[in-house]
Amino acid sequence: MVILSERLTEEEIEKGLASFCNLVKERGGSTNRPTRLGRRPFARPLNKETSGEFVLVTLTIDPQQLVELRERIRHDELLFRVQISRFDEKAIARRAAAASPAGEEA
Repeated sequence: MVILSERLTEEEIEKGLASFCNLVKERGGSTNRPTRLGRRPFARPLNKETSGEFVLVTLTIDPQQLVELRERIRHDELLFRVQISRFDEKAIARRAAAASPAGEEA
């Protein structure tokens, strides 16, 4: 999840997303097309900001590159906050199998 400042213009938002994707690619990773979730309010003000532009980006990267990626993100002025979560692929596969109708297997 990438959060960009509410004060950015549309052009700056696109530039920030491109910057994030380039940071990932520079470290040998890949990203999907960012899914913009829109402007959302924060539960409480953060650094005098009350809302931000939320964008969901799925990325694949070597876990050893995450430390350097997080450090580079910290220095990018266009990126307000970034949350990186690890998906458990086995759990996702189990949920998909459980959700599929039993009649499809035959």
